Amino acid sequence: MLDLYAAFSVGAAVHLVPSELAYAPEQLVEFLHRHEISVWYSVPSALILMTREGGLLDAPAPAALRAVLFAGEPFPIPHVQALAGWSGARLLNLYGPTETNVCTYREVGPEDLRRDRPVPIGAACSGDRAWARRDDGGTAGPGEQGELYVEGPTVMLGYWGRPAHQGPYPTGDLVTVLPDGSFDYVGRRDHMVKVRGHRIELGEIEAALTAHPDVVEAAALVVGSGMEARLAAFVVPGPERRPGLLELRRHCAQRLPRYMLADELRLTEELPRTRNGKIDRGALASGLQPPDRKD
Repeated sequence: MLDLYAAFSVGAAVHLVPSELAYAPEQLVEFLHRHEISVWYSVPSALILMTREGGLLDAPAPAALRAVLFAGEPFPIPHVQALAGWSGARLLNLYGPTETNVCTYREVGPEDLRRDRPVPIGAACSGDRAWARRDDGGTAGPGEQGELYVEGPTVMLGYWGRPAHQGPYPTGDLVTVLPDGSFDYVGRRDHMVKVRGHRIELGEIEAALTAHPDVVEAAALVVGSGMEARLAAFVVPGPERRPGLLELRRHCAQRLPRYMLADELRLTEELPRTRNGKIDRGALASGLQPPDRKD
């Protein structure tokens, strides 16, 4: 809706990225310059790829570029800081599951660039109303955490062949309410895991890892179950320097409680992706499972 009709309503041209360029970073950067893109909208992974392997930041920002919109997954703050230093374009973090379209947003400000975790997802937009519900059913206040609920004109009518959707939509995403009433994304409710009796949000581990200046991306997951469950994390190092595992563990120990430190930490050149560009956690987990025994 935003991609097409917002542009058409003001007489702008929409340039769709050809599918063959989706994972071709140098061609994506060339595409940005050649078409004089004024508003870029993509998942953070595309911008990270363009920075790492496409030389996005090596040349001056296009003069036409005035806004960079990103959505779909948390954007590690070092990359946001790099974009802010590269271009004077507005940076906007958009949020919304498929069922609500974009329902909150946050324009990146100076205070956000001083954080060591991703930019907040901000406040409700598009005529929607959003709030966080605690586990006890109450509405979360500033400093409290809960699942984000959304209601309003952008919430879907329902799925084909199923009853129409009624009432507020539970997003399945956990947020912390900020002092101004906006929201800080914590992670998926289904990414809240329990290891050795402790409730752990995998997104918090990933945020701590990507706060390291030499880490491009990170993914955390749980392998095993019950008493055998252990935390594992995969880290993509930056192009300039490859951090050591001990250095990364020390970095995380300064930001996380001991029970949230990864039992297994691996460096990798890239993270596997699903068809829509998000991290394929299933593929990562399968690589950590012990092989079946054949007696």
